[in-house]
Amino acid sequence: MARSLPAAAWEELQDRFEAADASTEYMHVCATIENKMLATMEEGAGKKLPQTVRRCAIIGLAKVVRHLGFKQADWFKAAALLDGWLATCDPNAHDELVSQLPAAGLAALRILGKSAERKQLRRLDFLEPAHILVAVMRQRGHQVPDIPMRDVAAMEHLILKCTQWQIDIPSLDSWMRMFIARFNAVTGGGFVDSLQWVEKFVCPLVKILMLWKPADGHLPPQRLAAGLFSVGLVRAGLLPLHHLRPEHITKDDWEQLYRWSQMTHEIPASAMQPPCDQLIAEAAKIAVDL
Repeated sequence: MARSLPAAAWEELQDRFEAADASTEYMHVCATIENKMLATMEEGAGKKLPQTVRRCAIIGLAKVVRHLGFKQADWFKAAALLDGWLATCDPNAHDELVSQLPAAGLAALRILGKSAERKQLRRLDFLEPAHILVAVMRQRGHQVPDIPMRDVAAMEHLILKCTQWQIDIPSLDSWMRMFIARFNAVTGGGFVDSLQWVEKFVCPLVKILMLWKPADGHLPPQRLAAGLFSVGLVRAGLLPLHHLRPEHITKDDWEQLYRWSQMTHEIPASAMQPPCDQLIAEAAKIAVDL
């Protein structure tokens, strides 16, 4: 579709992306930030810290996000900041890392609360959130101290330094929102209901993956989100499954892999008939910038 569009039409589409905060240029910036972060994560403590410990901290963040009235997207942002800090820590300092996790989690949330678009949150009292984070860690058997607020202030600076002063680190959630916004722009808002269904279908999966799987260079969040988004379009009946099949995999094997991954015996029927199905496939490629 992109290649067949006249230059004026392509420029108009880019304007739509810009209006939706999902421009192609912004996506490339996010991809660059993500690649830099993933490169550091390959060597940091995030790979060696037991996932039960990280998961405990992420659960604590979720509870604090609800307590503060933050948005779900803030949970993903805070978790990404936490992972960014872990990526630069000494992987052998296990006990010290565990003791610092509550302060790091609180610092990540305070960083988000101080960002320019959140001026109304700067006066929030973070004392109760500190108790929540510590309580979650202790309830799961981790011996962590109370959080002195002076340690949190120092941790804020350390996290920002570790993430090279990047606050909005790309995550599964942010990529998914961008893909949905771009697909909506490409299709002129003609599939709003279906996209809302896709978002509801994918949201629980994104939460589970954030909780159980830290960002990994072997399957970066951008690529993983593109796969989840595409499967969501298949499940919504917008995109026939065969449009996602790699050339080296047979039709039968591809359908069997889908059934296994989705724990179903059925292949979703597509509401799109030729040539509309090809147009939807092209729109999906543009949405994920492939």
